[in-house]
Amino acid sequence: MTQSTVEWAMTEVLANPKKMTNAKNELSSVIGEKKQTEESDISRLTYLQALIKETLRLHPPGPFLVPRWADREDEIGGGSDMTQSTVEWAMTEVLANPKKMTNAKNELSSVIGEKKQTEESDISRLTYLQALIKETLRLHPPGPFLVP
Repeated sequence: MTQSTVEWAMTEVLANPKKMTNAKNELSSVIGEKKQTEESDISRLTYLQALIKETLRLHPPGPFLVPRWADREDEIGGGSDMTQSTVEWAMTEVLANPKKMTNAKNELSSVIGEKKQTEESDISRLTYLQALIKETLRLHPPGPFLVP
């Protein structure tokens, strides 16, 4: 597990008190008063394992393993303040959901057509892609990466 995965797991648990209670209860019942977890305890921590798997599903570390950089300054969605990681998360969301990919392709085909480049006037008509970017920012805000 990476540091970012642990941070996301903690964020998910802190945002949901029921998950926190379930995790604490499982740790208390499996580990008890021992000060250290042993390897044999891991197989009995089923809720904690599920929590980590769900965190990896919601916040996969994949986009950060293959670096991509823009080779020139571009505007995406009408603004240049979007971070590289936000674009990578948006691509991850689209690639993980074929229906989102189809909807995005259909919108691009209908709005942009055969043109090779988007025009600034096209951006206001790309409502599905705008919603996709906003949802990506909601699910994967760049905030946790700004605080050391």
